[in-house]
Amino acid sequence: MAALDCSTKSRARGIPLHFSDGRPSPKPLRSNEHPEGLPGLNPRDEARVERDNKAAGFVLEEIQAMVQRGGATIRENPGRSLHWELPEENRLMDSGQYWETEYSACVFQSARCKYQKLRHNVLEIAQWPKALCAHTHASDEWKPWTEHGQRVYPSKEEAEYSAGLAFALAVALSWWAVRVGRAVLHVPRMPPMETVGRREHWLELHPQSMRSWAMAPLAILLGLEPPHPQERARIPSRGRVKELIHEGQLPAGAIYVGQGHHSHRLPTTCWKSPFVAGHDCAPDEVMPLYIDHIKRNFGQELHSLLGKTLVCDCAEEELCEADVLAGLVFEATSPNASAPHPRAAGIPPRRVVRGPKRGSLALAALQAPTLAGSSVVRWTQEAVVTTFRKLFPAEWFSGFKFPMIEDLVNQHPFCSYVQWREAQGLEWDGPLNPAGGSGVTRLRQRHTEGKQAGSLNHRAALPPLLPFGLDPDEHFEAACTVGQYPLPTERSPVVDTDLHFAAYMHAQEKDSLGSWRRRALGMLRELKRRWAPVTDQLRALQTDAIARVTAKRDLGLTALLVVMAQWGDTCCPYGLVTGLPAVGTAPCYNIFPAQQGSIINLADVVEDTDEHNRAIIAKLRPGLHDEFLLSQSVVDADKGFGTQPMTWSELLRATKGRPFRLIPRCVIVQPSGKKRIIDDAAVGGQSALSSDFNKLVLCSALRPAQHVAAVASWMPQSDWDHHMAHDHFESGGEDWPDAYRHSPISREESLGCVVTWWHDEWQ
Repeated sequence: MAALDCSTKSRARGIPLHFSDGRPSPKPLRSNEHPEGLPGLNPRDEARVERDNKAAGFVLEEIQAMVQRGGATIRENPGRSLHWELPEENRLMDSGQYWETEYSACVFQSARCKYQKLRHNVLEIAQWPKALCAHTHASDEWKPWTEHGQRVYPSKEEAEYSAGLAFALAVALSWWAVRVGRAVLHVPRMPPMETVGRREHWLELHPQSMRSWAMAPLAILLGLEPPHPQERARIPSRGRVKELIHEGQLPAGAIYVGQGHHSHRLPTTCWKSPFVAGHDCAPDEVMPLYIDHIKRNFGQELHSLLGKTLVCDCAEEELCEADVLAGLVFEATSPNASAPHPRAAGIPPRRVVRGPKRGSLALAALQAPTLAGSSVVRWTQEAVVTTFRKLFPAEWFSGFKFPMIEDLVNQHPFCSYVQWREAQGLEWDGPLNPAGGSGVTRLRQRHTEGKQAGSLNHRAALPPLLPFGLDPDEHFEAACTVGQYPLPTERSPVVDTDLHFAAYMHAQEKDSLGSWRRRALGMLRELKRRWAPVTDQLRALQTDAIARVTAKRDLGLTALLVVMAQWGDTCCPYGLVTGLPAVGTAPCYNIFPAQQGSIINLADVVEDTDEHNRAIIAKLRPGLHDEFLLSQSVVDADKGFGTQPMTWSELLRATKGRPFRLIPRCVIVQPSGKKRIIDDAAVGGQSALSSDFNKLVLCSALRPAQHVAAVASWMPQSDWDHHMAHDHFESGGEDWPDAYRHSPISREESLGCVVTWWHDEWQ
């Protein structure tokens, strides 16, 4: 791994600077045309450039030798560094042995937006989700300040990598080592990567709270141990029941911290979590609630866990109670656990370290650091525009004047949700996505809908209501206590936080919902009206075919709402303008739970299609629904979802020799008699030639009832009775017809995907 010196290769040298003391600004030493050094440099600068060139050449030779030996290599430099223009770099990249991964430092828990680039031969890094910033940052985040009479430049603190980036690279390399057979064990978990959210107030955090100070806590929460002996001595060991249990017993010094399991029937302890993800709370709330529970009830007893082994049932890839307890013990046994960090002493107020809202260093390492007592940051016009522009190529809005919307976006309804989250003590500056979760978690959510996913020994069964190991009297007493509470299938359903917010607002405004909604829609219409020139600008960049598909989509407003809602899918706005992938690889969109996938190029999809196409054509026969297929395909074409039907010869002229893959089109008849056309991607081969890094999760059919239950939970019983006596709820109708068809396929893919069916006239 190499981080090559970029001091002579920085494009910042081309920016004119004016120093108050009259010093001259640094001059460029290289250019695109002369990446190895400008002609006519003074002897001192020429020697410096030559030294850097030799160093880079040596490193690149070593990297290539490592690749030839079958090793993994990574090299890093700023994204716009002239290092990437070196002839040797271009030669290596042209060899096809390397991937290029762009990332922003703030995605890996840094405070400022710094565009970086990796070149490497590690597939596990190439498969990362998109790691470019779509955060909102302070406009002056790179402005120097004075500290103790000295000028401090932000670039100095940002030059050090964050703990999140260091561990992301280490985890990816451990996975690589296992895949190629160089290692047996791997780091089980990847640190968080966040591309959206608010970062303005992160400047108040001390830079080392995201770097050296976070290394040990983050290591613990990834299932590792710090390398320093003194820090390692303050961490209980961790293990899994299946690895340690012998004849139904754990070894001496081992403490079971799980929730109980039928496979071993170990008694539970005070360290078990009272919260079940998906059943008692959303998956992302489990560990914060567990930390609060432990610190409130057993904080003084954490020291007793030193020297012990914490044992749990969770899979290695899941963060479990043992990991969190280890982090809490590490924090509680810190020599200065109740005092400010000694390295923060003497730092001016702007740089003081503050803890996260929930007061845990362990949680801060797991999630984004949040300032205690911080308030929701007001949107500025510059912040909105800068974040919006990040969703698109820079040249798309070069010289464009954005309309003023700052007065609108800081009013209801646009700022109400994050303000409500802050009032509820919830994090508000990160992605505000639906809560993900494992398959087991999703199955456990169904319990509250009255569906029991399985019996005691099912993988998704809830933890036992009564702990194992009780004597008869204890068992009877515990059973009587549990019997006073609702059954697990009678609990209130767990819904996402944004739905709770909607229910809260419904309950608060129950007597004036009509006027309240009219005002909110009026604000939305005004925002749409003002932002219309932005939509026009995006519409002008579309092809005619894609413009027809998205004719009913407000491109500019959709992208703006992605920013305002801190929505995780930053690919959608660009995809609506240029087209989205329909075959090959669908990248991780940060909305659905992530899953393993593979990288499939469009060339793979249309490779060797001649024999496939002949086989598809040979199978075409007249059928009962040919007339319906034709009529619906013409309707699709009229709406812009495809071309008009073509004969075989017309298709060959249209594709101009480019390869394509045929997909048979058929009809399914629903029990109601309704017919729907279906493109059979399994027979056409698109299913086998597509990879999705997202695990699709569908809503329950009971979701409308869950909405009503959520509203009821925010109302006193008397208000609810009055509400139901004088009003009623209405649910929505069917989904928006053809909703998915209004998302365009990219031009390259649309030329490679051709649906075919029997045409009665053309045969």
